Amino acid sequence: MVEEKEFTDLQYYGDPYKTDQENFPAIFALQRTGIIDGYPDGSFGPNDGITRAQAAKILDLFTDIPGLEVRRYDQ
Repeated sequence: MVEEKEFTDLQYYGDPYKTDQENFPAIFALQRTGIIDGYPDGSFGPNDGITRAQAAKILDLFTDIPGLEVRRYDQ
C-alpha cells in the first residue's frame, strides 16, 4: 500500500470515501494501491481524459495486485 494523499483539485471533507462524488472512492482506492498517483503538482484532474498509454498502464498495474486473479479472455 502507498501512503494516502489528498489531491489538491478534489473537494472532500475529512474522509474521501464519504462523499457525494461517485468516482472519489475509486480514485482513492487506486491511489492507495499505487495504480494512479495524479500529477506532480498534487492535482488529479478528475475531468481530464486519459491516453491509451495511460489506460494500458493502469490495466497492466491491475495484474500486479496480490490476490487478484486475472484470466485471459480466450481461456
